[in-house]
Amino acid sequence: MGLCLSLCVLALCVADYYKPERTRFVTRSKEGNYLFRGNEPLNEDGKGSVAFGKLHEAFVKYARANGISLPDDYFLIDVSFLDPHTLKPDHHDILVEQRDASTKNHSKFLNLELYGEKTGPYQLSDSVRETSAKSVPIWQNDKLVSRVSAVNDILSTTYELPIVVYVHCEQGVDRTGEFVGAYALKYLGFTWDKVNADNHAIASRPVMREYQNALQWYCEYLRITENASLQCRSSPTKKTL
Repeated sequence: MGLCLSLCVLALCVADYYKPERTRFVTRSKEGNYLFRGNEPLNEDGKGSVAFGKLHEAFVKYARANGISLPDDYFLIDVSFLDPHTLKPDHHDILVEQRDASTKNHSKFLNLELYGEKTGPYQLSDSVRETSAKSVPIWQNDKLVSRVSAVNDILSTTYELPIVVYVHCEQGVDRTGEFVGAYALKYLGFTWDKVNADNHAIASRPVMREYQNALQWYCEYLRITENASLQCRSSPTKKTL
């Protein structure tokens, strides 16, 4: 019993480390600010520190891969989607990022925890789905409507230094896929299929159901309030003869 408990505690306390290959360039605004996505940016040295140097190298690499040059000097906004109330590594990682951002020049840390939704829009009747989708800004715990808009406001403002916004969760897949997918639907003109294909390409699997549900609710909100032609379900796979 004691051994099992110790193993469980160890599993909960082991944090993930930064994986540069999960970093992706998302967009550069006309104001010259940048959005990247990735996973938890901690060094794999056991000391608990943010891998600022490795992050910069990945930003340069993936921006260049998209034909974009990144300046050497910029203001970094580290946006985490981790859960500060959990016993898992999330709480520890948040404290490390918060500490390191506070002591580094031109750096700021924000935590916008994401939880997803247990129920997806297409688990409900048409009438309930339509009514619920219209009020997503009111009831959705992840507050995607206001948070996605807030990040876009940052990217759309001219500052003394260019802004680099780096959004991430622990693995850079599920919660990050939810948020970046929402941003891409709203501001980059992506289709539902394109968003899911990009998310799948990073982890070789779909986004976990609860985060996919939250993203799909956001998509339904956009479809009803802004873009009636937006499809929020995957296109049927064509069968080959």
